[in-house]
Amino acid sequence: MNRRDDISKLYTTPSFLNKILTLLFWLNTVVAFAALCLPNGSDGILIWLQVLFALACVLVSVIDDGFFWFKAESGRRQNCIEDAFAIELSEKKTNGYYNNAAAPSIVRYALDNYESAYCSQSTSRKMLPKAIIKTVVAMIVFLISWRAVENGDIVLLVVQTLFSSTFLLDTIMLGLYVFRVGRICDNFYTLFISEGGAITPSREALLL
Repeated sequence: MNRRDDISKLYTTPSFLNKILTLLFWLNTVVAFAALCLPNGSDGILIWLQVLFALACVLVSVIDDGFFWFKAESGRRQNCIEDAFAIELSEKKTNGYYNNAAAPSIVRYALDNYESAYCSQSTSRKMLPKAIIKTVVAMIVFLISWRAVENGDIVLLVVQTLFSSTFLLDTIMLGLYVFRVGRICDNFYTLFISEGGAITPSREALLL
């Protein structure tokens, strides 16, 4: 059986935007440190480069989270329902994405979600340390931007505040996500492994 995953194509744009976001993040950081270290670094082009890179970071993050990533995740959830109940809700298909042999049912839907939650937990745990590092760096850049206030450049401070807040909130939300998806995995493990046994109507309700 050939593996097929049309939904993965929806993640191409978010992946590209994430690379752009990372590039803009480090460009902003480098320029901020350059402005701190170089003579007269708080004047002229370095200030406006920080404004440009910081604003671009915020915009790319909002566009990705609010549209492209949301669209990809919505497609994955829709496909999960299609796979679990053997119905067609879209033209995008998957084959072999979920690794369980349960018949189309609520049980298969729960097993598909368990697989998804387990993979999400593993991925998000790996992402969290990097997100924390970026947040710490963003806060340092924010503190550096206070130097510009001495020269009357409030615009840079406002933009860098948005910049650092974006990464801080993303890290907080990621931390909460890791915790919540971990709880979901624990609940599935209890229902399927620890308790085991036949799936009764009352247990089906818990699976939903």
